[in-house]
Amino acid sequence: MPPECPEQVQAQQIIIIHPGSFNLRIGRASDLNPHRILHAVARRRKPGATAYSDPFLPPSVTKVNPKAFERCDQ
Repeated sequence: MPPECPEQVQAQQIIIIHPGSFNLRIGRASDLNPHRILHAVARRRKPGATAYSDPFLPPSVTKVNPKAFERCDQ
């Protein structure tokens, strides 16, 4: 005789973490499209080391001074 389960586990209460090779996918068991996050590790660059750029990663966004937008609005 199989053991009885007092409660059934609902798919909305289960969190799935799938560590893929390029993307880390996190979501509920009932989600069709879980959140995708780039699976990468960041670390500080040694002082004086050259900058590394991986062609697979999206390019970084340059930061803009917010005051530059104020001048455009006027």
